[in-house]
Amino acid sequence: MAAPLPPDPLPLQVEVLPTTPDGHLAITIAGEIDMDTGRRLQRAITDALDHHRPQRLSLDMGQATFLSSAGIWALLDCHRHAEQLGCALEISKAHDNVRQVLAISGLLDIFHL
Repeated sequence: MAAPLPPDPLPLQVEVLPTTPDGHLAITIAGEIDMDTGRRLQRAITDALDHHRPQRLSLDMGQATFLSSAGIWALLDCHRHAEQLGCALEISKAHDNVRQVLAISGLLDIFHL
């Protein structure tokens, strides 16, 4: 008898919320951020930064269940891009798995976690 297959990973979902009057933009991220989805996440965040030009951008990663090194690279590139635009980028919520990866990588402070 064959063992059951593991469930398919949760596909990446990115939702850009409306900018508030005080220049705050929020993006919610759910699913797995890996080599296949990291570029898509990076593109979504940089497009939102370029389009909305917020003063502050917060990423809600409470439903992002996995973060690979490719995902870390994407987040760091977005952080750099935000700084170039004069925008403060932070992670407002992080799933325990994501928080652990960022802690191990020494990146909690850069994302204000």
